[in-house]
Amino acid sequence: ENEAEDVSGNNNDGTVTGTNCNAQGKVGKGCQLDGTVNQYIILNPIKNFPSTDITVAFFMKSSDTTKTGTPISYAVSGQDNEFLIFDYKDFSIYINGDASGGTGVSGNDGIWHHITVTWQSSDGEVKVFKDGIQTYTGTLKQGYNIINDGALVVGQEQDSVGGGFNPSQAFLGTIDEIVIYNEVITLDEIQTLSSL
Repeated sequence: ENEAEDVSGNNNDGTVTGTNCNAQGKVGKGCQLDGTVNQYIILNPIKNFPSTDITVAFFMKSSDTTKTGTPISYAVSGQDNEFLIFDYKDFSIYINGDASGGTGVSGNDGIWHHITVTWQSSDGEVKVFKDGIQTYTGTLKQGYNIINDGALVVGQEQDSVGGGFNPSQAFLGTIDEIVIYNEVITLDEIQTLSSL
């Protein structure tokens, strides 16, 4: 096990379990996950998780067509899908157990893609961007506040806080440059991230 570095200043260093985070990434080194329940990154608890406005962005590369691979899962006591980016074959976004349904956006064609998900409580607007282009807009959980101090897991879908992993939902591929903001960043900022 080793540490995943947090650059936010919130002391959210994570534990890397069984995962090769010295693999070739999109930018420098990335984390290569083997699609089993034994490889993931966990921050439990994660301090100051965004509650009313959130942007999650990352690069991913996967050729897997069999799993509902999960890049990002945030769970709290009593709600395993508090914030979830699920199924890289057709991304579905969850807030407090409510799902967007399939967004028509995928990232599993074997090449690097930059995926960005934004959500804001004020009007419930959720957006998905692929390679800097907005590809989905919907509404989810308007007026809701995401609960804080849960567990953030990269590479697995949680069925309980920090665990309950299912191999059919495990991430198979490489993930890199994960960032989480407590605001909905601008299209220009998303395009800058996607062009790294």
